[in-house]
Amino acid sequence: MNVIFISNSVVPLPRWSEAFPSLIMALPQSPDFKGGNPDCTLHFFDLNGFDIEGSASTINKWASGQSIVIALSGNPTEQEAFTLIAAGARGYCHVASKPEQLQEVARVVTAGQLWLPQAMVQSFVNLSKVGVSTTQNKLPDGYKTLTRRERQVALAVADGASNKEIAERLSITERTVKSRLTACFQKLDCRDRVQLALAVNRIPDHLR
Repeated sequence: MNVIFISNSVVPLPRWSEAFPSLIMALPQSPDFKGGNPDCTLHFFDLNGFDIEGSASTINKWASGQSIVIALSGNPTEQEAFTLIAAGARGYCHVASKPEQLQEVARVVTAGQLWLPQAMVQSFVNLSKVGVSTTQNKLPDGYKTLTRRERQVALAVADGASNKEIAERLSITERTVKSRLTACFQKLDCRDRVQLALAVNRIPDHLR
């Protein structure tokens, strides 16, 4: 996996190097990095030195160039996370995340999904419920093809539950949860659990 870390520092944090031994460092304004680099898969963006507006503008430009951008924040906040995700970031985490977490983020976003800290996923899902019409009578395409267990998993995701919480709630393994989630994504044409939550939360309770 090819990875670029865009940072005002030319020296990578030890945790970055441990997670990705072959990483490439680049300055945000470097002529060697203009976004959309076809030779690189992931672009981790160190937000140090950028305000939220500048970060969002930069990420939006890079994302428009087909870059997969993961924002690294020294002080993660929900406002910053949601602003940058809206601008096109596919992931958001602490700049000093452990190597294992950075690798997990990389796996999730390269699979076409969105990655946020679990605590923020709950808030994101709650926001998706605001203003949802309870008079909507049309089910999402593919919803009726879900099995009973897949529907239970989808509803739990819509409540903001983690895979572990879903497994405990339904008395199944986390591996089974992941398998059912994959089926839900495919049948409802969702890229990640956030899109799944948005789709399910638009369904009136009497149709679920």
